[in-house]
Amino acid sequence: MNRLRLPWKKALAGTRQAFLERMTGLFTGRSKADKELFDGLEELLIGADVGTEPAQQLVDSVRSEISGREAASPSDVLEVLKKKISEALAAPAGSNPDLRTAPHVVMVVGVNGAGKTTFIGKLAHHYKDQGKK
Repeated sequence: MNRLRLPWKKALAGTRQAFLERMTGLFTGRSKADKELFDGLEELLIGADVGTEPAQQLVDSVRSEISGREAASPSDVLEVLKKKISEALAAPAGSNPDLRTAPHVVMVVGVNGAGKTTFIGKLAHHYKDQGKK
C-alpha cells in the first residue's frame, strides 16, 4: 500500500490534545448515555469541523446502535463512536492512487484558519525530499 509518510502525530499534536481534552470532559462524570451526552457529542464534532450533516449522521448512528442496549454507559457510546468513525474513514479497496505517475493533483480543502497552507508547505517539502517537483 502506497502511503504518504509525514510526521502526522507531531504536526497535529496540539489539535489532537485540545480535542481529546474536550472529549474527556464530555464523557467524565456521567453515569449514563443520555440526551445531553449525545447533544454535547454532536456539538463537539461540529466544532471540530466534521461538518453539521456528517456529525448528525454519526451521532444518530451511534445513538441508534446504543438504543438497543440496556443501561448504556458513556463508555459504550465511546466504544461505538470509535467503531463508527473507523468505518467511516476506512478507504474502499483499490482507492489508493498511484502517486508515482505524473502528473497528479492533490486537492486540499478546509475552512479558513485550519492550516491548509502549512499542510501544503509540508506536503511540498515531503515531495521535494523524494526528488519530485
